[in-house]
Amino acid sequence: MGWFKKKEKEKTAEEWFNLGVQEDDHEKQLEYFTKALEIEPQVVIRWIVKGQALINYGRYEAAIICCDKALEIDPENASSWNIKGIALQNLDRNDEAIKCYEKALVFDPDYDSAKQNLIILKSILT
Repeated sequence: MGWFKKKEKEKTAEEWFNLGVQEDDHEKQLEYFTKALEIEPQVVIRWIVKGQALINYGRYEAAIICCDKALEIDPENASSWNIKGIALQNLDRNDEAIKCYEKALVFDPDYDSAKQNLIILKSILT
């Protein structure tokens, strides 16, 4: 054997992302998603999944930032609008949330989650 250790193969963005999806520890999951996004920041679904994870952990402002990043890449992505609406709703920014759900439905009129979120929020507010 030589004096030098063989360098470990660097993980791809996809490998980091998959580790994040499989991870149960919240902080590690977010760390893995972040590493994937550092390597390939133009993949919309990764921003959306990280945003959803942040919502699950009660980090709504950070989730909004992720959704905004996704929307910079693809402003017509219905999932990004829906997830952003959920984060805004959790912050009691209901008027903004309604606009996000409506925007999601402009780009995907059959998006059941956005439809349900909009109906539920409007019923709460009336």
